[in-house]
Amino acid sequence: WCNISFPGYYSNPLYYAKNLYLNGELVTEVVLPTGMPPLRECMFENWASIKKVYVSAGVELGRGFLLSSVEEVVFLPGVTGIPTGVLGDCQNLKTVYLPDRVHTLESHAFSSCPSLKYIKHTPNDTSVVEAHSDSTFSIQGLSETLEYLYIPASVTNISNLEQVKTIEIGEGSVNVAFDGLINFNDSELYLPDSLKTLMLDSYGTVHVYIGSGLEQFMASVNYNDLKVHADSMADYIKVNFEMQ
Repeated sequence: WCNISFPGYYSNPLYYAKNLYLNGELVTEVVLPTGMPPLRECMFENWASIKKVYVSAGVELGRGFLLSSVEEVVFLPGVTGIPTGVLGDCQNLKTVYLPDRVHTLESHAFSSCPSLKYIKHTPNDTSVVEAHSDSTFSIQGLSETLEYLYIPASVTNISNLEQVKTIEIGEGSVNVAFDGLINFNDSELYLPDSLKTLMLDSYGTVHVYIGSGLEQFMASVNYNDLKVHADSMADYIKVNFEMQ
């Protein structure tokens, strides 16, 4: 099925049927295994029963889920990058799960997804973290409804971030820089114990919960907008704060 190239949406039976049955069972979840053919554009358009998709490493999504009804997408351990437009125009998409080996999220990967609220850590992910100095983790094109953002531990640079209520950086991350001016609005930023260096250029109130391993915090931010929290006074005192 996924290897069929339909000349247009009108020739795809799912566009009219809206529901897919396998052995008499309504299909609501799909696992895309490693080695499968690349998805064709709009392959699952108008498929109303699809709710959750698991994406394995090496799967080329293309624009296969354009205009689909999927609500959750789980990128499984082994996935390292999310290209532009893979889940564009998924009106019902609410949650995306990323494993810690993801080091690249291209701009507009999840654009025009007005229901997207949560980007979380893939459950049961035990990936070995591989930090990439040239990582590109762009939040550009995300809906303003995004409430929770998990940043995988392999990411070192984050850009185009704004109006996210809660941000968590994955355990195993060592050095992280937020590139460009970040717009916070009474947001919360949680740092792992593994993080040693943080660079932050922002405006608006942000509560930063530092981990026990943080050594250097370089911030270009209004002093009154920065609220730093630590488990102990000792953790707070040992951090070298550089305010600009």
